[in-house]
Amino acid sequence: MAVDPSAAADAAATGQAPSDLPTGVRRRGSAALLGLAVALVLAAIALLLTAGDEAPGTAATDRPFTTFDGEERTFADYEGRPLVVNFWASTCAPCIKEMPAFEEVHQEIGDTVAFLGMDVQERVEEGMPMVETTGVTYDLASDFEGFILQETAPFPALPTTAFIDAEGTIVDTHTGALTADELRAKIDELLAP
Repeated sequence: MAVDPSAAADAAATGQAPSDLPTGVRRRGSAALLGLAVALVLAAIALLLTAGDEAPGTAATDRPFTTFDGEERTFADYEGRPLVVNFWASTCAPCIKEMPAFEEVHQEIGDTVAFLGMDVQERVEEGMPMVETTGVTYDLASDFEGFILQETAPFPALPTTAFIDAEGTIVDTHTGALTADELRAKIDELLAP
């Protein structure tokens, strides 16, 4: 049965229910919606698979930030030794869960690799309670507006960890929580001399 497309448009415009439309029109509409949904899912997967592909190999941002100690710094202040930057927020459960693992690795390797935790949600005074909650002793700073995260990770999400070499080049970014063992392996692979 041939279906006049203008009849389907007229039916939609008059508020006819899809079930009142001829079967051929319903099938084409459903197929178009399914095709659109599949295209959106594939686009999202492609974005996730390419996340991190843009940042590695680029210089770390020179945007200044304020540490929880009240100092203004940039990533350049860490040049000369590798830097692990962990972006977190107090409302991000995986972020809070992984921070003690970062502290464990930080304590093991000492000053050979610098560690910096960037709070992307709160200003310094609002983020301070996380020091007591997580027990971290490495540098913490505020990226309240999230600009540093956006300039460091091509697909900003929390938690995200950036690995920056001693020359200030981003060598990798990882989105998602890391265990102490996973963090050690990443540091050995990416930042070992």
